[in-house]
Amino acid sequence: STNGDVMSFDLSLAPDWSLVPGSLNEGAVRVVAKDIDGTNSSDVFGAWAFARDLTFDGVNLTDNEGATQGPVTGDSILAVGEHLNLTATLHHTASGVPYDGGVRLRWFGSVGPVRWDGGSSVLVQNGVLDTGIPAPLNGGRLMLARIEVWDPQDTVILHQIDLDPMDVDESRPFLVAKSNDVSWSRYHLDEVVVGINIQEDTAWNGPLNVTCQVTSTERTWPEVSKSVVPSGNFEGLTLFTAEFNFSNVGDPGDLDPQASLSCWASGRDDAGRPLQGVTDLTPSDPWFVATLTDVGPDLELGKVTLTGSVDSEGANVLVAAPVIARSEAIDRPFIVEITLENEGSETIVVRREVNGLGADESELIRGNFNVPKGAWTLRVSVDTLGAISELDEEDNFWTYEAETGGSGAGAWIAATGGLALLGVVVVFLRRRTPSAEALEAVLPAKTPTSPKPKPKGPPGAERRVAGGPKAPPRNPTKTVVDLASAEAALAALSPAEPAADSVATMPEIGAIAKDHTELPGGGDYDYTAEATTYQGEGLGRWQLREDGSFERVA
Repeated sequence: STNGDVMSFDLSLAPDWSLVPGSLNEGAVRVVAKDIDGTNSSDVFGAWAFARDLTFDGVNLTDNEGATQGPVTGDSILAVGEHLNLTATLHHTASGVPYDGGVRLRWFGSVGPVRWDGGSSVLVQNGVLDTGIPAPLNGGRLMLARIEVWDPQDTVILHQIDLDPMDVDESRPFLVAKSNDVSWSRYHLDEVVVGINIQEDTAWNGPLNVTCQVTSTERTWPEVSKSVVPSGNFEGLTLFTAEFNFSNVGDPGDLDPQASLSCWASGRDDAGRPLQGVTDLTPSDPWFVATLTDVGPDLELGKVTLTGSVDSEGANVLVAAPVIARSEAIDRPFIVEITLENEGSETIVVRREVNGLGADESELIRGNFNVPKGAWTLRVSVDTLGAISELDEEDNFWTYEAETGGSGAGAWIAATGGLALLGVVVVFLRRRTPSAEALEAVLPAKTPTSPKPKPKGPPGAERRVAGGPKAPPRNPTKTVVDLASAEAALAALSPAEPAADSVATMPEIGAIAKDHTELPGGGDYDYTAEATTYQGEGLGRWQLREDGSFERVA
């Protein structure tokens, strides 16, 4: 521009990267003006500076692909086929002006014997560098890796990034197939342990989701899922263990004869690769299927016996209920309960926890109660809380119903689920003075099987009998009854009328009663952790001994 005699001009220079600073007279400017009068030149020094340096700010190398993302560090696991993302801000070091122009990228390293190298040209606009770098194409350990940024002419390195050694994952994790010959009992699904082996090239430290489901021809239980972490590594396999409890999911007794347990899994390794297998790993195409057999435990309530005058109000009656483990052992505790219901209220006579039973072993549950007035019901239930899944749960209950008048006469008795002791029945018949036909109908018939061993000892005593009593026959056959002998037995079992002038004598302290039948009547039993005792007003106190006898101690 010209202002009077003064001419002004602006000069912009765009040096090329091929310029070498050593060949320049930095800062020198010579201005040559030509007009019709001739030529005029003038020199200016320190007018400009030449700088090739670029400053890199906010340099980030990240893995933004796949399920596992984040900054690339020595702990990273790259996946073959993914790209690393390089971002940075570039500006001229001398002036601070954002850089516009091109740069060259180079990368190199080695994965085992295979080289990882390459390069690309990138355009930087307004100082922003944003580009991708392909991950190695081979799996293994990436070593001695570096990324360099050069000027467009490949004459000078502007910036470099040294990478820590890291793993490169080449293939997806594989779920090792499991044999379908595996089988479980449908009655032992409270502790199902599933072992999972996964072939993994690099590492799997995250969770694995395992889902199992019980299915049968007509019935299907809800799916149950567990999230588990690796339990160890062995010969290139990552090991997992998942434990399931199906005891509260469904009733094994409701399953159809053809039933199975199917499982599948899902998850990703540390490189973010999804799990795969020979199947689709879905409910319709599960990882493995196990057959559910119908072999299992069975608790059975044996013949419940009552000893005492069940038709006499206030009388103390002893209850003995054998619990038997059929076919196989029970290794978990369960509850046995004896209750007495009267006038709408229920009282617990005995509530005992049995800590398992061996196969064909039995446990005798004992207790006593005082006969109430009016209608009452005695119930015995095995596995009251339903802790054990069994083959047959219908034989776990026994019910005894009776009604007692104020004087003890005219009572009616009904028992279901078991038989009362003969002593109870004969007292009842004695009061009724039955006919020969009635007596023959009520007396229990002889059975073809060998008689059960009757449990010895006082009420409340506990013992486990190996190879315990077998279940009573369902339909025993009747045999001819000797009515004369039966009447004699009734007379012998009936209480004798005491002599008017006789005075009862109480055994001295230290006296021994061979069993509870020799104890004086009218007392009550007391069950504690220390001992079982029997006592009453004017009767003294008797203590149970190890052989089943009682000794008067007070």
